[in-house]
This record gives sequence, structure tokens and C-alpha cells, in this order.
Amino acid sequence: MLLECLHTHANGIPLMAQATPDTRKLFFLKTPLTYWLREEKTRNAEVDFLVSVGKQIVPIEVKSGATGTLRSLREFCQSKSPNLAVRLDANMPSITTLSGWSEPKANAINLVSLPLYMTSEIKRIVKSVSANSQRG
Repeated sequence: MLLECLHTHANGIPLMAQATPDTRKLFFLKTPLTYWLREEKTRNAEVDFLVSVGKQIVPIEVKSGATGTLRSLREFCQSKSPNLAVRLDANMPSITTLSGWSEPKANAINLVSLPLYMTSEIKRIVKSVSANSQRG
């Protein structure tokens, strides 16, 4: 289920948001945001944001610290088989190739990890990583 994101609890960090000077309320810039939610009786899964980059739908998971599980992101990848996913956290930038995260299991996904301050660069980096992975 895809839902339009008017605000998010993604660890209290709104993506591409800024405050209006007069009211100090956050509003989102440029693109409407969506998130993914899978509801089941025994367990739910939610990916914080989905963004469109070219013809790709890219899932984005936000973590407030340097660690955290990516269970929901993994479930999204196994269900939807994207080529790439993004994690925003407190770590240095990195790219990790994860196998077994998509169907068929032989496909690998590039997990792009970026520090929170690089949020505005997501689209540029995703385009670059996608172009490089198609070449190699």
C-alpha cells in the first residue's frame, strides 16, 4: 500500500522539509512524498519514504543513530525488487551490495548509506550509483 506522506515520524526527521519563519511549522518542498505500509495481523512493515528517480522507485529508510535494523526495508525489497535502496543515518557515506534482498534471490541490491545532512543529494547520488552499476 502506498500512501501520500503529509508528515512522518521517521525518527522525527522530515525529508526535504523546512520551517516557515512566521509559524515554525514544517512544510515539504518540491515533490509529494509517499511511504510504503504493509499491514498484516501479526506484523506490520513500513518504509519511511519512497521517491521517484527517473524510472526507479527508491525506498528510503531513516535511522536516528548509527545503527538500527532494516527489517521493513528488506521486506519491501523482497516484495518489490528495486535495484537500489537508501538508508539515512549517522554513518559516513557508503555503498553495500546486498544479495538475497530481492526476488529472484540471485539479484543484488545496492544499499546507499548517507549521513542525514546529505538528504538533499539523494537524487543525484542515486542517478550516479545507478549509472555506474549499469556499466559494471
